[in-house]
Amino acid sequence: MLFSRVSYLNAAITHREIQGRFVVDTEEVTAKFLYQGKELENKFKAIATYEVEDGLIKRVLFLK
Repeated sequence: MLFSRVSYLNAAITHREIQGRFVVDTEEVTAKFLYQGKELENKFKAIATYEVEDGLIKRVLFLK
């Protein structure tokens, strides 16, 4: 499983837009993971889109 190799994962929200029932977060993600016995770090920007219904997240989509 992909996450079994991840030793550290952090996402910091840098921008948030709310449009009706949709919330769109721009995030800076840092991940540390094991690859061929070495710990590597990867930083990237991602977008998380949430559809909210009755105060609960109904659907989520992550883009990288």
